[in-house]
Amino acid sequence: MKWRSLEESNPALDNRPLREIYAERKELIAKYVLPETQAIHAQVVAELKQRHFAENILSVGAKAPQFDLQITTERTFLRRIC
Repeated sequence: MKWRSLEESNPALDNRPLREIYAERKELIAKYVLPETQAIHAQVVAELKQRHFAENILSVGAKAPQFDLQITTERTFLRRIC
């Protein structure tokens, strides 16, 4: 993935542990992403953790629940997934 004109990585050649790759990406984020943007992301992550959002993730093969979708014309569409 090319990001901020940095060299693209080649996954086939990158044998580093994911922990190391993640640390490198965090370092690049700290370097290039505005502090205000980082603060918004940190706030959203904290809210998701507080709501235990990860516990409600559907498992592989699970059916999605029904939901209503609001669009800009204020009409409501009922989405049914079979």
